[in-house]
Amino acid sequence: NWLVDLGVAVTVYSDAPPPAWVNFTGRHVQILHDHERYPAIREPIIIVYSIFELPGILQMVDTRGRKIYHLCQGVESYHLFDPSETGLNISLPLLDMLHELPVGRLVVSPHLEAYFRERFQQPSLPIFNGIDQRQFTARPQPPAYADHIVVVTSGDPRQALKRIAVVKQAVSQ
Repeated sequence: NWLVDLGVAVTVYSDAPPPAWVNFTGRHVQILHDHERYPAIREPIIIVYSIFELPGILQMVDTRGRKIYHLCQGVESYHLFDPSETGLNISLPLLDMLHELPVGRLVVSPHLEAYFRERFQQPSLPIFNGIDQRQFTARPQPPAYADHIVVVTSGDPRQALKRIAVVKQAVSQ
């Protein structure tokens, strides 16, 4: 909504209805099938949220005079393997091919910016996630356990990708 608040015309094309958890103020277009949804896109700037959407977009959308960006919020191969066993330098030929497609990159973290620069020699535009301080605020007083270290992490701690074991190890030393 912040883009809409800044005066940007935002349209979301989806196969699903608008989510109930947010009051989206832009335009929402629901078209069930990709072969109908992708050609219906008329906007000059297209931001694709998933690398798996790019082949269809590039095949079915007239790209002349348009800019297409992949909004990368995480490298998909990291979710297929336990990084504590494989490390973060995982190579899957299919995903590498998709990441090499000639589109712009928007990334949400410095490590993703470095990933595309180092692995694919691609520049990225960083758009780091912010924290809505109206939703997430500091406690008004120190908690009863003020003599302990408090660590806040982002994401599901059960996902190996979040490296919670590394955080636990770091704070236990």
